[in-house]
Amino acid sequence: MNTRYHYLLFLLLLLCIGCVPLQQQLAESNAAKIEGFVGAWEIDEEKFNQQATLVVYDRATISDDLLPGNKNITYESTFGGKLVYIRNCKCLSNLSVMENKLVVTHTYGGGASNRELTVLLSNGKPYQNSKGEYIVDAILHSPFDNRKAVLQERKVLDLEPAQVKTANFIWINLLGYDGLIRYDY
Repeated sequence: MNTRYHYLLFLLLLLCIGCVPLQQQLAESNAAKIEGFVGAWEIDEEKFNQQATLVVYDRATISDDLLPGNKNITYESTFGGKLVYIRNCKCLSNLSVMENKLVVTHTYGGGASNRELTVLLSNGKPYQNSKGEYIVDAILHSPFDNRKAVLQERKVLDLEPAQVKTANFIWINLLGYDGLIRYDY
């Protein structure tokens, strides 16, 4: 039994020693994900509203027969605190929040990288849901490129300007992505 005890202790020691490099590897992996160019959080109400009209449908003014029949094309969400339909672009994936930054894989048509020209547009007006939690609407905005190649690019975007001083987290309602993104700060 003494041998089993030493063997178990030895395995436990190896496991604990192996944890430190694993944690270090994870930290290095996360740091690598947010390296490079960081797109801005841009508050421009006019530009934001102009872009939002392309993807947001007011439930009160649109008839169901004008909406695309496929549920994968639109989803229900809020916009400015009102219940609306939003066009699901299916172009955003692998979303995560790390160190005040949103990391997202963006699939789009074009002929060249647009990472440096991509911003998160917002009207800068957070609102509260029924639980009293803050939500801010944003839209990923890149310049239009009519070339036909399909590109997939990891983009890193600044979230710090979205913070509300009286809260320790905010929900980001990224138009075109079916789900809210929790941003803790």
